[in-house]
Amino acid sequence: MGFLIFWILCGVIAAMIAAGKGSHPAGYAILGFILGPIGIIMALLMSGETCAFCGKRISKDASICPYCQHQLKPIQEQPKQNP
Repeated sequence: MGFLIFWILCGVIAAMIAAGKGSHPAGYAILGFILGPIGIIMALLMSGETCAFCGKRISKDASICPYCQHQLKPIQEQPKQNP
């Protein structure tokens, strides 16, 4: 019985971590239920950011959101070189 409670708790913890990082908690809850502590580790190692405008997960290096097309970071212009 204690073993079952441990696996359920791993799913809940993985879901809470994923929700805090802006990902869908249901998927990580299932991973936590199936994989136990490995699901928690996967949720902790998850990378990426969320778009401030639409809330979807995007790459850390993205300057424009691929979903809503909002500019996230100012685009840096290359300095002009004198000949």
